[in-house]
Amino acid sequence: MSTGHVARVAFVSALPQLDRLFDYEIPAQLADAIKVGQLVTVPFGRSAKSREGFVIEIDTASNFAGELSQITSIVSPRVLLAPKIISLCQALASRQALSLGELLKSACPDRMVRVDKSWAANESQAEVSENHTHEAVTDVQLVSLTVMPGVVTHNGVTESRWLHEIERFCHQILTSHKSVIICVPDFRDVDRLKLVFAQLSLSEFVNTYETGATKSEQYARHLRALDSKPQIVLGSRTSLYAPLTNLGAIVVWDEGDEGHQDESSPYLHSRDVALVRQTIEDCQLVFMHHSKSTTIKRLENIGYLQPLSETQARPHVSYSSDGFRVDSLAHQVIKDGLKAGAVLVQVAAKGSSTSISCSDCGTRSSCTFCNGPLWENSKQQVLCRVCSGFNLQVRCRNCSSSKTKRGRAGASRTLQEFGKSFPGVRLIESTGESELSFLNDEPALVVSTSGAEPICDSGYAAVVILDADLELSRDQLDATEQAIRKWANSLSLLAQRGKAAIIGVSPELGQALSLWQVDELAAKLLQERVELGFPPAVRLVSISGSREDLQPVKTALEQIDGARILGISALEGTTDSRLLATYPYSAGVAVAKILRSAALAPALTKRFTKSGRIQRPLTIKMDDAKVL
Repeated sequence: MSTGHVARVAFVSALPQLDRLFDYEIPAQLADAIKVGQLVTVPFGRSAKSREGFVIEIDTASNFAGELSQITSIVSPRVLLAPKIISLCQALASRQALSLGELLKSACPDRMVRVDKSWAANESQAEVSENHTHEAVTDVQLVSLTVMPGVVTHNGVTESRWLHEIERFCHQILTSHKSVIICVPDFRDVDRLKLVFAQLSLSEFVNTYETGATKSEQYARHLRALDSKPQIVLGSRTSLYAPLTNLGAIVVWDEGDEGHQDESSPYLHSRDVALVRQTIEDCQLVFMHHSKSTTIKRLENIGYLQPLSETQARPHVSYSSDGFRVDSLAHQVIKDGLKAGAVLVQVAAKGSSTSISCSDCGTRSSCTFCNGPLWENSKQQVLCRVCSGFNLQVRCRNCSSSKTKRGRAGASRTLQEFGKSFPGVRLIESTGESELSFLNDEPALVVSTSGAEPICDSGYAAVVILDADLELSRDQLDATEQAIRKWANSLSLLAQRGKAAIIGVSPELGQALSLWQVDELAAKLLQERVELGFPPAVRLVSISGSREDLQPVKTALEQIDGARILGISALEGTTDSRLLATYPYSAGVAVAKILRSAALAPALTKRFTKSGRIQRPLTIKMDDAKVL
């Protein structure tokens, strides 16, 4: 028996062919139970094989001329996709040329039957303690907040100032009986915030979206987010899809960190998800950072974000540019720091040497397997940076010499050299492979790569940044921006009376950093991008596929007013090519429509992965500045 009502269903799939809503008739026995956002079972395809999908819309009629199939069953009576989350996914799909199905996968984890059946909401309403009096961070809706680096003590907890600012903000939102999402780029940031929340009696409100969670844990945290009780959703990119019914604010910490950019489909940046969700939820949005990115600076310039900054004392930063990797300034700052406690030395790369080259002709050595650049790890094994292959016998391709010389020292060799300069001092190497997270206040010399620094109990007595010239000369558009961001984050670990030194910067940049003129630096970098016509002054699209498939896309994009084709180039190590184009923000909807249509073109070349699975003919990435 039919009700005359129709449910429009979307399937969790990245296939462009399934990127639409499918109409199904609602049978009479399900008419009173079915809701938007539920997971249902429907027949699909010629074989009418059962398939699960989400109800996106319910209507009284269908535009489909044929006979509609009926919904088979409701998988769970629970509404797993809140209407606002559906709107978020639809808006992102339209803006970023994505399929709705792949976004639904990010928005809702796989349903776990056992968790679904055993889940029961805690009836006792948790109350926020009023023992802590916090001033409101801001009452402005859209904010860019610059936090001064450094370690401070607040309510008996000693940590970097930015963690206390987030805790203050969370307390303010919770006391208004709203929920807050805290999106951070790295699991270490999650761990540090969890510890601060625990020390300040907020653990019961924390719903952690950890990256290593099992499927059952992912589903359980999703169900908890559906609860109407105030909570703090803490995690990385996926936390921005938390289905909170009482969202009061979103905080994105360190938006410029590359960890906010999804390297796999759907290739979204946390910033874009947060901006789109704010427009739908009409909640508060705060981008918090030590040094702002050029993208955030642009949003400030056009008046979209209101810039705010703290008035605390700036960090004590010295600099040098005399050409030596470890000069007298670095030695003196380390020596003085060791008298008071632990000292952090940040280097640009891990291992023993960053590169290997021929000692006879100076040509950089390359991998015997893939021709990639070589480096030497902490065990003095020569590896390839591209394929990670071991190169036991290195021979120069230019002069056939087997004599090699090592390049600039990495973390391991730097630590060995400091061991000779500072005998008797405890030496610690910390890279992404290390498990050391926390450190006591005893004198020690820590050599670390960016992002892997252990946290010192009361802050480091000194921070020395080496290889500044190497960070600034990296082959990427935002090299200077990323370098300043990394240095600022290292300085956030500096004790209140600690001193820092940056070695290898120009006098102009060094003076700006010593005066902590990070806003002026961001403005200057943005102006350079505007003059070059590069992001974030304009939007960027990167499309990968066969050259034949890219030509029609190129022709279509050339018809967009203001679009600029940067070219089609071969992708190294593959048979594919990549098309790069920039276009004004006003043309975003038109470009997204063209690209979504291009992904469905019937004449596209069939492509397969190494395992034989079908691969999408075109890989579309919007706003991925890493390709420049």
